[in-house]
Amino acid sequence: MDERVWEELRDRYLSGLPLHAKALADAVMKLPDSDRSVRRLAHSLRGSGATYGYDAISAAAAEVEDGAPDDLPRAVGILVRILYDVSASQDRGREEVTVTVVGDAAAEGLVRRALGVPGPRIVAERTAAAARDRLEREEGSVLVLELVLPDADGRDLLSWFLGRPESALVPALVIGDSLEPRIRSECVALGAEACLAQPVEPDALRAAVEKALAARVVQPEERISAPTTPDRHAFRLELATRRERGRTEGVPVFAAFVTVLGATADLMVPCQLLGGALPVGAFVAQWSEQVIALCVEAPRLGDAEKLVRQTLQGLAAGEGVPAMAAGVVDATRGSMGDVLQLAHRMSTLAATAGPSFVVRAEPELPANPTVVYVEDDPLIADVVRAALESEGIVLEHHFTGEAFLEELPRLDADLVLLDVELPGADGFELLEHIRARKDLDRMPVVMLTAMGHQKHVQLGFELGADDYVPKPFEVTTLLARLRRHLHAAAARARR
Repeated sequence: MDERVWEELRDRYLSGLPLHAKALADAVMKLPDSDRSVRRLAHSLRGSGATYGYDAISAAAAEVEDGAPDDLPRAVGILVRILYDVSASQDRGREEVTVTVVGDAAAEGLVRRALGVPGPRIVAERTAAAARDRLEREEGSVLVLELVLPDADGRDLLSWFLGRPESALVPALVIGDSLEPRIRSECVALGAEACLAQPVEPDALRAAVEKALAARVVQPEERISAPTTPDRHAFRLELATRRERGRTEGVPVFAAFVTVLGATADLMVPCQLLGGALPVGAFVAQWSEQVIALCVEAPRLGDAEKLVRQTLQGLAAGEGVPAMAAGVVDATRGSMGDVLQLAHRMSTLAATAGPSFVVRAEPELPANPTVVYVEDDPLIADVVRAALESEGIVLEHHFTGEAFLEELPRLDADLVLLDVELPGADGFELLEHIRARKDLDRMPVVMLTAMGHQKHVQLGFELGADDYVPKPFEVTTLLARLRRHLHAAAARARR
């Protein structure tokens, strides 16, 4: 068939998707009487989606056509959303789809091979500074980000990018060599759509980019109301809006991550139950396959904790409701990334404690927490000391690894901060000594690594480090990272 004719047929097909979506949304409200009509529409979309190369539409339509009657509302909701999103992405124009790559030449080459030619517009930046400059001018359609950059930690760039209302709806994919479970979890908590461990196959990356584009939230004015649950993109945008309102109007805003315990096929029902049980004004969204995100308003953090706990306990009394546990944090303190990561950590802690357990993150650290710091550079040590002591953190500093090892039998601290490159016993050797002691197996240890040294990061995690901060670092970044681990340690102690 002539290519021009094919394009005209495809454009005609795409222009009709919103009408099909509206017809499905209307029909699903009349179930079970409309069962046959819903399946007939799905059968048509299943075939046409495959014909025009829209596998997501075809697969979602198959779920509707072949699904059980009780599952039709959920399946139709997914199909309706995909139809609107595909239609809107085409309305924005193929030439407007931009994939922003932040990483080295190998990462850029991987993306170009994965997406092929012709493909979306691809722009690449090698450093976090250059990427920030570009992303402030043009947020793009999808962000593909390497974690280890020559001038910054990729997590900090991810936190900044997804914390901005302007880019809260842009899907972000993370690629890296050291995607330890805790780092993967942190990136997901920040809002990453997917985390891909190197080496990444081009087909896997292409599928992830296509899925991210299909899942991108359409602006409310572009979407007709449909029976779907808000997702993580919608939650980030809602939280950013409420955080700004909290700062300008003084309205307390709290965020909660609710972990659904055990396997569940779909979170739509738990989301709806939470939305119905919480006060008017609460915002409920599906964050991941097992996590539901909440925005709630209450006078104080303790009141928000009580509200969430009572809600979970009330739901637990019902039949067929999955067990849930939650972490609650003050959403107005710190960056968006700080809030999301802390909520995720608190929820994970609560999940280990059992059903209906709720952990809250206190807005302030425990009184006078102690950090032991091993650093041979006196200038850097002085800067870190001044910064930590201004936050009420007690710093015990050692210039050499040997001096630290002498004091290790008497170690009494809340966190250990180790520089990797030390004369004599280096940071990795000190880390091994710490993890060799059973009484220190849960001591938070953060490593200071040279910028861009992926092997240092990987080795640190293999030896039991909890986190890393690349040097040179901004003091505010270091403080934020240490505060997260001190908060998490304090929450574990309260349990």
